[in-house]
Amino acid sequence: MVFLAACSPPGNAPAQVIVGAGLVDARNHVSVPYSVIVIKGGKIEAAGPQASVPVPRDSDKISGLGKFVASNTPGKTIQAGDPADLLILTANPELDPAFRDKVERRMIGGRWVQ
Repeated sequence: MVFLAACSPPGNAPAQVIVGAGLVDARNHVSVPYSVIVIKGGKIEAAGPQASVPVPRDSDKISGLGKFVASNTPGKTIQAGDPADLLILTANPELDPAFRDKVERRMIGGRWVQ
């Protein structure tokens, strides 16, 4: 019983927030500098410039300064409601055609797998 009481449903987990990375817009081939990406329940809750996307108070923050965040699905732009399948890259996809070889972290369904 103690084990069950210690478990909390996934919906109660704090949001994960990537702050400060360039958010890659695959449609327009540009990135939004200094972005905020809020991930909750395995999905993107919000994504956009820091000036317009608030960081939830009790969230787990991940610094993205100097990095870029792109969808793990080629050609897809990160949008609210989408599954949190993300790449944190050490190279700017706008400038480096080999950017997919420069993955620092990979998220699938809101969980870090690399």
